[in-house]
Amino acid sequence: MFALVALASELGLDLLLGGFVAGMIMRLALRGRELRVFESKLTAVGYGFLIPFFFVTSGMAFNADELFTDPVALLKLPLFVAMFLIVRGVPALLLYRGVFSLRDRTALGIFCATELPLVVAITTLALDGGKMHPSTAAALVGAAIISTLVFPLLGLRLRRDRPKEPEQPANPTPEPAAAQA
Repeated sequence: MFALVALASELGLDLLLGGFVAGMIMRLALRGRELRVFESKLTAVGYGFLIPFFFVTSGMAFNADELFTDPVALLKLPLFVAMFLIVRGVPALLLYRGVFSLRDRTALGIFCATELPLVVAITTLALDGGKMHPSTAAALVGAAIISTLVFPLLGLRLRRDRPKEPEQPANPTPEPAAAQA
């Protein structure tokens, strides 16, 4: 798999896209044989080592000075937080109208608006490619940090006071007609 990622990088593909394609090729190559075992090992390595490593290096690269020295970047911060809620939260409010109550949809929308992994990946790529101003990237990542710190707490707060739903038996069995008479 690492060879496929290296090959994609050598061919000039984006590293994230190359990793995605490598995963698709591995799934096809395994065709169900040992797929669950391989997937569980890969998940353990990813969540246990690589993802924390990604966030540590991303945190080290976060340029807080750029955010606090540029007044425009500081003004963009609340705008980006609001945009996360609008772009990712409002669809949850609309899509689940007939399924969940307004309170549950609001909590779902707030949870959906949490943005840190995606924003860190996008801003890292944009900065490396010279496609984004550093102050904009700092404002986006700062807003993503706020969304990750605050939105789950808000969503949980909305769900905390919610009345419990009645529990239904896992496997209800109807009573025989003779027992009912």
